[in-house]
Amino acid sequence: MKRIGIFGGSFNPTHKLHKEIAEYLIQQEIVDKIIFVPTGNGYPKKELIPLKYRIKMLEMEFGKDMHYEISDFEDQKSCVYTYQTLDHFHSLYPDSKIYFIMGTDNLNEIDTWQRYPYLLENYFFIVVKRDGYDSTQMEKKLEQYKSHFLFVEVPFNQVSSTRIRENLRNGESVEEELSKPVLNYIKTEKLYL
Repeated sequence: MKRIGIFGGSFNPTHKLHKEIAEYLIQQEIVDKIIFVPTGNGYPKKELIPLKYRIKMLEMEFGKDMHYEISDFEDQKSCVYTYQTLDHFHSLYPDSKIYFIMGTDNLNEIDTWQRYPYLLENYFFIVVKRDGYDSTQMEKKLEQYKSHFLFVEVPFNQVSSTRIRENLRNGESVEEELSKPVLNYIKTEKLYL
């Protein structure tokens, strides 16, 4: 059975940790393929630049590798919920095991997600441990679904999109966090300034 990881997020911007997580999950054979699904423009998040720019950055980072795919499924007028995204990909790949890739910060909020019991019953989750987030309480709360969760520690530096945007606005260096093509694209398009 093929294992497909759905990597959701704002990708605002796409940074090196996104790449490191994706490469780690493929190299460790945790999943066979990763589909990046950036949140649509209807998502109520502060400082979210238009989806077309975020898709372009993902394409620069992942577009040439057969293990990765970039989807504009959430490019809809209204907000698309995680269960709708996972249902969509399950309908495309009915014989595959669908995983949602997220950080411990997201795990701690999962009980606020639309139809979260349905999500827990029908899908699997790869939780990437993030510094500064303790998910012990939530893990206890979700004990009955523990077989649906796989916790991974990616041995790389933590990166914050918020801090990257702040550094870009302040003219500070972000070369450690962003690949050269993505950084050049941000400068050319005058994003986050």
